[in-house]
Amino acid sequence: IDSRIREDHDTLCIGLAIVELVHELCVNSAPSASRVLRWYNRHYLEEELAEWWQQASQWADDPKALAGDSPFWEPLCRLALSDCRQEVLALLQRLAKADGDGQVMKIVEFLRRSPSLQQMEVAGATRAEFNQAVAEIQGMARRLLEDSPAGHPMRRLLRIYAGCEQSAFEANEDVAAEFGRTWIEDLAYAHAWVLPDLSRTELGDLLRAVARRRTAETIDDTDRALFAAFSL
Repeated sequence: IDSRIREDHDTLCIGLAIVELVHELCVNSAPSASRVLRWYNRHYLEEELAEWWQQASQWADDPKALAGDSPFWEPLCRLALSDCRQEVLALLQRLAKADGDGQVMKIVEFLRRSPSLQQMEVAGATRAEFNQAVAEIQGMARRLLEDSPAGHPMRRLLRIYAGCEQSAFEANEDVAAEFGRTWIEDLAYAHAWVLPDLSRTELGDLLRAVARRRTAETIDDTDRALFAAFSL
């Protein structure tokens, strides 16, 4: 493909993605946490989601996956961060067969009772209903964290669903700071799992908070356009 055609195609795709983001934030009335994450998955993670599933699936039937240093947990956590609840549940159900102490099955039961962010959006949950459901999910995850053995690898997964205090976010001790590889990934994960109750009009404040902890990141014109969209 001619380089000029490829460049024009990339520019068009970026423009369409930004227009879609503005629509999601300004027109769609569903809670913004699920919409921003869904938009990010579609435009940035489509290929990686398939790769993470494949990587985790290779280990899901192996008892060695229960080890803390197993390659199973990193892609599993990234699937969870991307709201791939059904995929995470399926992988953990396979791993639970090799788990003698039943710790993994506790997370399986937790996920069976917990809807994904996208499921709540599709169901038409109001902002109040969404916030209530998220609070209940976080409460269950926190109780599981309290009861889980120290050093168990499932604790890293549970931290995603458990949320955290504002002070942990400000200290860069949240899951978005741990897993986010770019400012926009940091923002999408922070809104979905750390500060899901923020309204659309508060996303500019979240953006500025994320920017303060990613000062070494290079910013281009696309980033500036996205900044403007999130600050509307």
